[in-house]
Amino acid sequence: MNRKTTGLIVLLMCIFIINRLSANENLWVTGYLPAYYQSPDGSIGFLTAADYQKVTHLSHHGPYLNPDGTFNYEATSFSDIKAKKVVTLAHQHGVPVLLCIVAWYDQYIEAINDSVSRNILLRNVLKLVDKTGYDGVDVDLEPVMSAYIPAIVKGNPCYIQFVSQLYDSLQNRTSSLLNRPLLLTAPMNGYAGPVFAQIHEKFDQINIMTYDMVAPDWGFPVWHDAAVYSGGYMIYGKPAPSIQGEVQLCLQAGVPAEKIGIGVSCDAFRWKGGTGTTTGGATAPRQQWQTRPSWTRFAYKDMMSTYFRSEYYRWDDAAKMSYLSIDREGAANDEFWSYNDEKSCAAKVNFVKTNNLGGLIIWELGSGYLAFKPVGDRLPQLNAIHEAIIQPSDVVINQPPIPSDFSLSQNYPNPFNGSTTIEYCLARDSYVYLAIYNMLGQEIETLVSEKQSSGNYTIIWPNQKSTEAKLSSGTYFCRINVDGIGNFRRMIFLK
Repeated sequence: MNRKTTGLIVLLMCIFIINRLSANENLWVTGYLPAYYQSPDGSIGFLTAADYQKVTHLSHHGPYLNPDGTFNYEATSFSDIKAKKVVTLAHQHGVPVLLCIVAWYDQYIEAINDSVSRNILLRNVLKLVDKTGYDGVDVDLEPVMSAYIPAIVKGNPCYIQFVSQLYDSLQNRTSSLLNRPLLLTAPMNGYAGPVFAQIHEKFDQINIMTYDMVAPDWGFPVWHDAAVYSGGYMIYGKPAPSIQGEVQLCLQAGVPAEKIGIGVSCDAFRWKGGTGTTTGGATAPRQQWQTRPSWTRFAYKDMMSTYFRSEYYRWDDAAKMSYLSIDREGAANDEFWSYNDEKSCAAKVNFVKTNNLGGLIIWELGSGYLAFKPVGDRLPQLNAIHEAIIQPSDVVINQPPIPSDFSLSQNYPNPFNGSTTIEYCLARDSYVYLAIYNMLGQEIETLVSEKQSSGNYTIIWPNQKSTEAKLSSGTYFCRINVDGIGNFRRMIFLK
């Protein structure tokens, strides 16, 4: 190799590194600050000047919505004093602040479904933004879509209309800090991808709440609340919940990767007791129980100060998740803890980088605050995310990207009477789970549950008269999971 060729290679390597560093610097890190973590005068005792430099945005988790479009301040100890204080403090450090409006479905749907209450809500949001100086709005209305709420199984037109009106209003206002129209962001789950695919251009951030994904009350065996990958583990014939699976749902729905962020929670989840596992009670991921363990949410800071012991610590490399395994005398005293520490936070940043996503959110910064640590080390999740962003590593390049090597075609005919044809294609040998669901999210029939070779596959459904006789006219969903990644198609059956 001559000197000229060597010099060219070095130049190209430098350009690659600079481009990667530049892209990494553009990742957002949005920290959630609920008003109940502020003092009555609005001060924020746990954030230092250095901490402000590690977030790109703060989301001020503020008022809950009432069905009539008014605000409930008491639910989160929100106040105008706290709102003005957080904006002042953050702006002093050059950090934009979002007003986070919050509500569950049964509350928000009434507020945005009716034009009168929707307009009242819009006026209240804009009034609070204008008088306080927020740099945008974070629309935390949950869930946007759900397989278990019939009205929003297929979409959410009321949400789309509300967001569109809010966006238009924000475009007419300017952030004094950013010198641009006010920001618009939203948290969501992967199932809501079809809604956000329609309005993604209105959002600056679309953040998937990739945590709190399992619980024994839902019938899950012992598993992490925020695994990056399913690691090939199947739960009732389907890939275990993972960040990879949630992100893929959004990508396949049409949400651009650069608009997507993933979530890191400063909670810790304890599974305790139960019976029927290999150790008696719940102590490790992938255990199947007979008697259901209890499940309790803790703040990370409380787990670390009261329950953590280094001898309990374990690392699940397939899932890229930390956990505690406590096997005591008697199954009732066994414990499994799922949580994010520095190592699992770094793994999540690596996932974001590898898949060219937009950034991350940190749920409840205050829940991760370790007062007993030295100054500078008291927010371990925030510190780990910051370090992983600014210090590229080989792990980033070696992490497997989200595969896009399978496809599920739209069934034909559709609508159909009698039977329809379902086709899918595998680019490589994969484990396939293909099933039919009704509008309530209930599984009607499993069509495939096995490892298959690469190639094209065709299924006729329903293929038995007995199955067809049990079907009612209506909408059904054909859902496929290939090695942990999912997609679905809507089908209409007419009798």
